[in-house]
Amino acid sequence: MIEHHIQRKILERLMTSESLRFSELKPDGMESNIFMYHLRQLQKQDFINKTEDGYSLAHKGLQYVDGLQSGTLKPYRQPKLIAIVILENSEGQFLLAERKTQPYVGTRMFMSGTQHFNESFLEQSTRELQEKGLPSIPMEYRGIADVQISYQDELLTHVFAHVHYGTYNGDAPDEDDRFRYAWHDFADTSIKLVAGTREIYELIRSDAPFSVDLHV
Repeated sequence: MIEHHIQRKILERLMTSESLRFSELKPDGMESNIFMYHLRQLQKQDFINKTEDGYSLAHKGLQYVDGLQSGTLKPYRQPKLIAIVILENSEGQFLLAERKTQPYVGTRMFMSGTQHFNESFLEQSTRELQEKGLPSIPMEYRGIADVQISYQDELLTHVFAHVHYGTYNGDAPDEDDRFRYAWHDFADTSIKLVAGTREIYELIRSDAPFSVDLHV
């Protein structure tokens, strides 16, 4: 995240050129030593490169400008791309994660995680199991859920989820700094669930693949 306005301006000016020289980048009236300081900070963080032709966007700089909204040039929020990993045991119980942090502290949800850059959605579900200390479990890809959760008429969470399902009869993962894991029966309506969790459970009950928008 680029916080300083001078550094943001440098990256924005480099959006429209393959490269610019120091004199072309520096705003009129700004002290050269101040401007050079911010150029070097961007170089150290791998946002820009210095070449014979001047300064150009490096890999991180290209990623940054790719996330700017057209017109306003401001960073914009996007839906999170996640995997939902659903495990059911032979007793019909499902492995749920109780949140220890906000938002939704104290509520339960299926295991999930954000997809990593350069990772396929199939690789993602395998990694999520490994990170929880679970064995390699054959997972069935069941569908897609676009979930938008609102609170007091304001959109709070927007995720686009690839939903995976498998069976497992072992112990729940150990508690970590964000979640407590336990097996639960969805017939127990006293369980406080993250919005959208029961709806996804109902979809899993059918063997049909699904693609659904959930506004909850």
